[in-house]
Amino acid sequence: MTAGKDSPAVAPWRPSTTSLLMCAPDHYEVAFAINPHMTDAEGRLHAVDRELARRQWDDLRKEFESIGYAVDVLPGEPGFPDMTFAANQTFCFRRTDGTRVALISRMAHPERAGEPPYFARRFAERGYEIVESPPGLGPLEGAGDLVWHPTRRTLYCGYGFRS
Repeated sequence: MTAGKDSPAVAPWRPSTTSLLMCAPDHYEVAFAINPHMTDAEGRLHAVDRELARRQWDDLRKEFESIGYAVDVLPGEPGFPDMTFAANQTFCFRRTDGTRVALISRMAHPERAGEPPYFARRFAERGYEIVESPPGLGPLEGAGDLVWHPTRRTLYCGYGFRS
């Protein structure tokens, strides 16, 4: 069986993305260990070269802009050193009627639980409908757990450590 030109399997399903949100690494550091990549073999927290991290972040932003993306920058917030990892706090999509939606994450670790409201406020200011992650669902960390197939109307969902 082959899919027709209007089949969801081959039809364009979302408009091209021309902008993205990045969170500045204003307060980035490894302040706690919520995954094994944050510590060395002896369990000590990794040190962060904040100047290098900032240069790398600036370079990434410039690269996105050089290929045509408009970059919206959300300032980091004190007390949230992982906030710069901005894929986890929301998952954005469009409904079939074109409505832009930001699904607000329910973070797995208490250390990150305060981050999503900052993102929700920013997306609301940009005209997105804000949808909270259902409480009974358990943790849901945005694009860390959800990813669209690049050409189909298919959403892949992960569950568990670094899904």
